[in-house]
Amino acid sequence: MPEVNLPAELEERIRYYENPANDPGGFKRKDWVVVLGTGVLLPIVALLIGWNVGWSA
Repeated sequence: MPEVNLPAELEERIRYYENPANDPGGFKRKDWVVVLGTGVLLPIVALLIGWNVGWSA
């Protein structure tokens, strides 16, 4: 694999998160609510609104 030179700031960030003590951990309850809300529920609501508004126009 060819050698790739990363920017110094990016290398510093990678080194920081490679240390297990700096790992932020898994998703918390609030994170899952945001993911499900924006990725699942919001698109469903938008589709329902679009279908209902689209036919009456």
